[in-house]
Parts: sequence; C-alpha cells; structure tokens
Amino acid sequence: MKSKTRKYVFLSDPGHGWLIVPVSHVIEAGCAEKITSYSYLKMEGGTQYAYLEEDCDAPTFLNAAKEKGWEITITENYVEYTSIRNFPAFTTFR
Repeated sequence: MKSKTRKYVFLSDPGHGWLIVPVSHVIEAGCAEKITSYSYLKMEGGTQYAYLEEDCDAPTFLNAAKEKGWEITITENYVEYTSIRNFPAFTTFR
C-alpha cells in the first residue's frame, strides 16, 4: 500500500493550539464522529477546514491517519492572537 503524504499546519496562540486539516481528510481518516465541540470549522477558498484542538481531537485524527498509512508533515506557526474560538464548533458539521 502506497503511503499518502499529507501536510498540515499547527497554529497556536498563548492559550491553545489547533491542527488545521481539511474536513474531507477528517472524513477520509474515518474519525469525524469522534471530533468534539472543542474543535472548530472555517470555510477558506472553497475548502472547509477543521481546526482540531491539540489535546484530544488532533491526536484522534493523527492516530486515525496513521492507521490509514498516511505520512504526516506538520509545520508549526505561533500567533499572539487568533479568532479561532469564534468559529463554529466542529459538531455543527454533523
């Protein structure tokens, strides 16, 4: 089975962090129903993204992706402020 390499951004502010993943990848990994309301959604350029919170949902996704044989590359970005907490909760997707 050929590995699928996926590149994601981990964005953090002084209080928390999120792994930014296209919702289609969360669905493809088979873990969308396990993502909590502590993660968020945002539409950007015609693609809906999940902002998976760092403590539970990001590891849930990464473990599911690993089970699928995906190779993951993560770039980390830090910002002083983000409006992510104002985005709709991921659970509104379901």
